[in-house]
Amino acid sequence: MLEPSRHFLLHAAINDASISQSIGLTEYSYYFVLKDFVPVLERMGEVHVVKDPGAEVDALYRDITDAGGKAVFLNFTAPHNLVPEIQCPTVHVFAWEFDTLPTDSWLADGLQDWRFALGAHARAITHSQYAKNAIEDAMGPDFPVAVVPCPVWDKFALQRERFAQRGPLKDVDLHFEGRVFDTRQIELFVDLDSHHLRRSREAAGEEIVPAEGGDISPGGLLKKLAHGLTPPLIWRFLERRLAWARSTPTEEKDNPTPQAPSQAEIDIYTDKKPNALKLEGVVYTSIFNPLDGRKNWRDMISAFVWAHKDNKDATLVLKTPNLDVHDFIDPLISFLKAFLPFDCRIVVLKAYLKDGQYESLLEGTSYYVNTSFGEGQCLPLMEYLSAGVPAIAPDSTALADYINPEMAFVVPSHAEPSTWQHDPRLSYRALRYRVDWLKLVEAFKRSYEVAHQDPSEWRRMGQAAMDRMSQHCSLAVAEAELAAFFATEDPAGAVIDERGSGSANAVSATDVQEG
Repeated sequence: MLEPSRHFLLHAAINDASISQSIGLTEYSYYFVLKDFVPVLERMGEVHVVKDPGAEVDALYRDITDAGGKAVFLNFTAPHNLVPEIQCPTVHVFAWEFDTLPTDSWLADGLQDWRFALGAHARAITHSQYAKNAIEDAMGPDFPVAVVPCPVWDKFALQRERFAQRGPLKDVDLHFEGRVFDTRQIELFVDLDSHHLRRSREAAGEEIVPAEGGDISPGGLLKKLAHGLTPPLIWRFLERRLAWARSTPTEEKDNPTPQAPSQAEIDIYTDKKPNALKLEGVVYTSIFNPLDGRKNWRDMISAFVWAHKDNKDATLVLKTPNLDVHDFIDPLISFLKAFLPFDCRIVVLKAYLKDGQYESLLEGTSYYVNTSFGEGQCLPLMEYLSAGVPAIAPDSTALADYINPEMAFVVPSHAEPSTWQHDPRLSYRALRYRVDWLKLVEAFKRSYEVAHQDPSEWRRMGQAAMDRMSQHCSLAVAEAELAAFFATEDPAGAVIDERGSGSANAVSATDVQEG
């Protein structure tokens, strides 16, 4: 039997064994949220991480209560992923970035109305005041909900100690296992659609016979690409092709054959282990899943290129977890071709960075960038700020709780209609916030000037970031919020039964399915 005490039973759909294969999938971020909550909950009681809630939670609950202890099940997932028939008092822990909660049902699934799941357990933890307002609008002002951002600040004590010795410009050699797309290594001028098609057909053993007007030799590509382009771009392309011509034997020029893809082109479509990347100059970093439409990568990249097209030492690093690189790299290449020529650098990392590798990327970053339509809290941004890296970001949704002009180049945004991200109907039921693109361009330009001309201002912003995040997402702050939350009404008490069955805001499954 377990000794009498407070026990926290924790669950997320993805665990230590599956995270490296699950990056980018639905619910993957809850793994990191759970991991960040463990240290603070261990200060308050005993923590049990369970893999199968249906099989483990109630068994543990009975053992704990038989020993005189108290237990609560913290389910790190969206409310519609309700675990049925759990007797242990349950608290949903979830992030939310919209001004409304789902109060509709679809696909004959009553749980899509979150009022049912939340009312059944009568208690929730979220990570921003914006989300709390949405919950209270749906559930009523008396519904118990705590705002507890992930306590990430304490993890970056070493980076804060080093902060006094670093500046906005620091060269870093990053070693990792994964894939790299680098505009310094990939030929963006080639007609990539036909190039990729030719390579795939050649790999299948097909003989390639160009159609009329479809010459795929370097000369043919040059003619096709030069048509209708501006003179500067033509001459840049000509210089590259002349260099190729000078290095090619005469007989090869007379009888051109399709060139094999470069190693750099191969590497962005196949795993390469290990890999290395050198970062230097003014480095902007953003970590997100580009297949998530909420992240708004097109505004970020277009504003970066527009601001830094003539700055060779400006680099944008996109650390992406998406599993199918084709779904992002191909659209990205097509998108970038519209902005040619430019001298700034864009790097995409498809990799799961281990702790030391993640810290290397962080320490080589001058600014963290966020241009999302909305955020539930944005863990990477919180982590970079906690380590003293200033930001370019809006102050909308969850970011309003901690982003301010003292530690960030704040980008204005405006509201527009949106859909809940998991609603297959794509019905407008909420708002999202689009950044002001011209102001984003200005933020990129101003931040570059600060990095080069005013490093003392950069350090002041970094110190302000560390100070602000200590008040927002430290272990001490999280412990105080959680202690107050659990002290108001014990999750094992009668309040749950009362709200689950008697509250005016509680919604039954029948009510939901019947509309």
